[in-house]
Amino acid sequence: MDDDFNTPRSLARLFELVSIINSIKDNKIDQNQVSKIVWEKISSVFHTFIIDIFGLKEDDFSSDSGPVDGLMQLIIELRQNARENKDWPMSDKIRHVLNDLNIVIKDGKDQTSWTYK
Repeated sequence: MDDDFNTPRSLARLFELVSIINSIKDNKIDQNQVSKIVWEKISSVFHTFIIDIFGLKEDDFSSDSGPVDGLMQLIIELRQNARENKDWPMSDKIRHVLNDLNIVIKDGKDQTSWTYK
């Protein structure tokens, strides 16, 4: 059942979208190139995935929260798999996108953890 909903692929696509949003926020992409309809669609997609599908709510976002911690453990596991497969671009992308979201990944000797900046 883990792959039935393509959760890793869904998360990867959301991370790609976050990268684009951050590029717009950092003025690397001109804001005027994105129409109001596109912004509304992006908002709708995020709401659908984050709230409706993954079941996360704004008040759930803390490092000791069950759903968020579980989601972060999945992301850490995906990153670890990428590292084991020597897929350095994916491993780096996960770290960089999380960093853009003010989430820091800390690789320890025995485990990887995460915190908010």
